Amino acid sequence: MMSRVAAIYFFISLAVSSLLIGAVIANRIQIEKMQMEHLILENNLRIKEVISKQLYKTEGLAALVIQGHGIVESFQEVSEVMAADVPALAAFLLAPGGVVTDAYPYEENISTIGMDFFNEFDHYGNREAILARDSGELVMGGPFILRQGIMGLAGRYPVYIDAGTGSNEFWGLVTVSLKFPEALDGVGLSMLETQGFS
Repeated sequence: MMSRVAAIYFFISLAVSSLLIGAVIANRIQIEKMQMEHLILENNLRIKEVISKQLYKTEGLAALVIQGHGIVESFQEVSEVMAADVPALAAFLLAPGGVVTDAYPYEENISTIGMDFFNEFDHYGNREAILARDSGELVMGGPFILRQGIMGLAGRYPVYIDAGTGSNEFWGLVTVSLKFPEALDGVGLSMLETQGFS
């Protein structure tokens, strides 16, 4: 009789232990999931911050266009100064009416001259260009293969100039193209890798 009671207590304690171990494992899994979500959110914010800092050079280029009322005489010189803060720069582009007329650095981006962002047959970011023009805001696209033959990200920014009639008219687009994945340097993606995530 005593051994039967001991056996029952043994199985009850085994069942309770199994439930406790299961609860501890489930809790640990939940904690790891929360840590992973936190790391991913943190990295997403860092990615957005790092890329945005580089793509928002479009605002400086837009100011240059507006200041010259559509004529930009010092584009290469100003671009050279601005490029110092954009380590992953592929190109700065000016596109009045959506057609690229100037690029920095020029030699590396000569293939972009004449590219029409609003041509439905040109798939180098025309969807983003149309969205930027229609929304009036910076639109990021990519990663995709840039016309220069490299993988990149691009920020398309619409420029509107005072038409002298009390309203602004669409001048065109300024673009910052970034090399990818170089644009993500300094984001800390290696931290995710050390946690076991690809």
